[in-house]
Amino acid sequence: MVPSAKRAEWKPAYDRIQMPVRAEWDAFELSLREVTSLRVGDIIEMKPSLCAETRVLLNGTAKFIGTVGLDSDRVAIQLTHKLPL
Repeated sequence: MVPSAKRAEWKPAYDRIQMPVRAEWDAFELSLREVTSLRVGDIIEMKPSLCAETRVLLNGTAKFIGTVGLDSDRVAIQLTHKLPL
């Protein structure tokens, strides 16, 4: 007889756990000279297709791919793929 796995259960204490969430793109490379010359107000152009290739990192680890867009007056990411472990 194979022992049955215990099913994970949500506990109210989990509601208070916070985790860093970050979105990033592998857009392009800049030289150190270009990076040091960046100033507030500069515009960095990116290909529109990158919006659909947004990596979402949880606690520094890439977990999802999503598409960036607008939801009313907020920037949002719709998760489209879960990355393998």
